[in-house]
Amino acid sequence: LSLTPHAQATGRGPCSEDRYEVTRSMPTETRVHKMRALIRCVFDELGVASQTSTAFYVADRESNYWPWAVNQASSDPYDCLGLFQHMRRYWDGRAAAYLPARYFPNPDGPGALNARANAWVTARMVRASGWSAWSTA
Repeated sequence: LSLTPHAQATGRGPCSEDRYEVTRSMPTETRVHKMRALIRCVFDELGVASQTSTAFYVADRESNYWPWAVNQASSDPYDCLGLFQHMRRYWDGRAAAYLPARYFPNPDGPGALNARANAWVTARMVRASGWSAWSTA
C-alpha cells in the first residue's frame, strides 16, 4: 500500500486529509459530498474501487452518510453504528481484524462512529468476502 503525499507527511495514513472531516452542524449536501469522497478514497486505496457504487448505495441506505448514525429501531438502541451501520457487538473484532495499527495507533482503536475507521473496516470486509454482512446490498 503506497501512501498519498499527505499521509506520508502527517503519518496519519491514507484518506486522513482534512477534506474528509465533517461536523454535525455542516450542511447536509457538504457532509454527503465529503463522506462520498472519503468512501471513494478508502475503496480506491484498498483496491476495491469497483465496489464504490455499491458502497455509496449502502452508506446512503444505512446512515444517509451520517457518520454518527445510531440504529434506534432495534431492542438495543446502540446496536448498529456509523456510516455503514456496523453492529456494535462485532465492531471490536472487526476493528482488530481490519484496522492496521500503523494508521489507527490507539490501542483501543477508534469507535464505529469514526467515519474513516468505519469506511476502512467496510472496504476491507468487502475485499475479503463481499457485501454479505449488509442486507441492503
